[in-house]
Amino acid sequence: MKMVSLSLCYCNLGPPSGTVLGKLLAESAISELYLTGNYLQCSGAVDLITSIAEKVQELTTEKPTEEATSLAHQILEAQDQSGIHTMMSGPPTPAISPAITPAISPDRGSEKGKRKKKGRKKKDKPIALPGPWVRKLFLANNGIDARGIEGETGVLEFSQLLSSLIRYSEQLSELDIDDNCLGELPATDILEALMERNQRKLPRLKIKVTAQISPVTFKSILKQSGKLKTSKKKRRRKKK
Repeated sequence: MKMVSLSLCYCNLGPPSGTVLGKLLAESAISELYLTGNYLQCSGAVDLITSIAEKVQELTTEKPTEEATSLAHQILEAQDQSGIHTMMSGPPTPAISPAITPAISPDRGSEKGKRKKKGRKKKDKPIALPGPWVRKLFLANNGIDARGIEGETGVLEFSQLLSSLIRYSEQLSELDIDDNCLGELPATDILEALMERNQRKLPRLKIKVTAQISPVTFKSILKQSGKLKTSKKKRRRKKK
């Protein structure tokens, strides 16, 4: 049985934990990660989502090529059925008539004996495959702001990677980045990513962000996303 959910809330995890958890997300079947109330900061958060954000974008860019190849096969099959052939498809292969064998009537008595009652087949549950299939990502209250060593550059790097994940991930359904003072520019990146996600008609993302941005941007983010309900009460982090 594979583990698909991992909760490490309020565990005093620092920036170095981002690398370890990022590798775990990319190489395991874990799709729900709860890290509320830690100290990942910008560098840890970037290390956490870099591999999955890049992989999701890579898979998205591969899709048009696969769709074009599939369309070409469909066209060739349609031409074969209609009798139209191109230089690429070539002439039709002569059909070989199968040898006719005399039909043997089966013994009815033995047939009845062999009959078995047909029962309902149990449907196997889909196995969670390893890969960047994160569904729920909770990073609230992790010190992801411009006060760290990386400053505003670190926040922008995080917001750009997160925006890529929002744009292209079909699996991502819940995202909590509340209580992190991202700033207006990173919040705008997230808003644009949400708008593009909705234009691509991907599943609506439930998201929670801090209100410490302009009211216009905050309301626009809420409008472009679903409401995320968090039932867990806030706890105070232990000071290091």
